[in-house]
Amino acid sequence: EIIRVFGQAKCRLIASDYGCGQVQNITLVNALGEDRVAQMYHTGMNSSGRKQVRAKWEPQTRKWHLARTAVLTDTFESIRRAQVTFPRAAECTEMFDHILAESMEYNEKTNTSKYVNVNPDDCLHALTYGMLGGELLIRGDFAGHGGSMPILPGASNRYDDGWVVHDDFYNS
Repeated sequence: EIIRVFGQAKCRLIASDYGCGQVQNITLVNALGEDRVAQMYHTGMNSSGRKQVRAKWEPQTRKWHLARTAVLTDTFESIRRAQVTFPRAAECTEMFDHILAESMEYNEKTNTSKYVNVNPDDCLHALTYGMLGGELLIRGDFAGHGGSMPILPGASNRYDDGWVVHDDFYNS
């Protein structure tokens, strides 16, 4: 069904969860091609410092390691700034419950914070992956936040401002 909708909607990229969805991702990659499936994987990758590394490419397993705290903070900040448009509240009860299931936990010993969830948070991660997929599709990287972005197959045009155009996304 996903493959049919992908084609029907003329989508160019799916950002998917690498974890438990790995088997489904292989089906998507086989049907759509590696350049159209961006597998995302939350890790404990540090993102501290002035140049936050939000994502790091792992070529062997073809997945993006994400700095979970950094990317979730970006998602919450985008919601706070009203950069995300949701359907009517009555239609989003479960989605809002998933978003609100996440809370920030601070560790005084290490002076670090991390997100923890007490209930399902799948919709929050779907929103985050969708936003990151949009950055990857439009810019070719994760918005210049210092990630170690390789040029993906088909990416041939790097501009002075760091943007990359993926020819295979636009010519297919």
